[in-house]
Amino acid sequence: MTISAVSPDSRLERVPIALDPRLVKLIGDKNSLKAIATSDGAGVPHVAFDPWIELTGNSELVHLEFHLDSTSSRNMIQSLWFDHSVSIAIGGLQGQAWRLTGIPVKAHVCGQTFQHYYAKVRDKLGDVDLAAVYLIRIVNVQDESVVQRQRQEDAAHPFYRHLDRLVVQKVSRSSLQE
Repeated sequence: MTISAVSPDSRLERVPIALDPRLVKLIGDKNSLKAIATSDGAGVPHVAFDPWIELTGNSELVHLEFHLDSTSSRNMIQSLWFDHSVSIAIGGLQGQAWRLTGIPVKAHVCGQTFQHYYAKVRDKLGDVDLAAVYLIRIVNVQDESVVQRQRQEDAAHPFYRHLDRLVVQKVSRSSLQE
């Protein structure tokens, strides 16, 4: 699947980025863990779990804000106004872990898109408010699973090994030869 993403220089410049099908499936999985990290004007980070994160038909991420006065809502508004990036973490039950970096490009507070998600939220949660529906363009995707990160570290630093890994490999090999 290919999506349009923005370069760090301009939210209007679109550069194609391919999403791994495993990631697309994980984003759609209701059992996956999803969190969004924002920061305020002083750079103080804030992380909020968000089971509502999903991909749109235009291959952007959707993030729902339920309260205008929440920390993440204030940070999202600032990110939208000043082109600050946000980070989204997606985790699965089998150890999958992905980190996405994106730039908020639009906030819906009324209209068809807002009404669609407002109805969806109220069907699921009952009488609750929805403050805004944010669209986030993905700029970067990183597979953060332990196995993938180990491969990357081994390739980047082949001589940096913990001694216990060297001993375990040597013992395993010698026990196989016996």
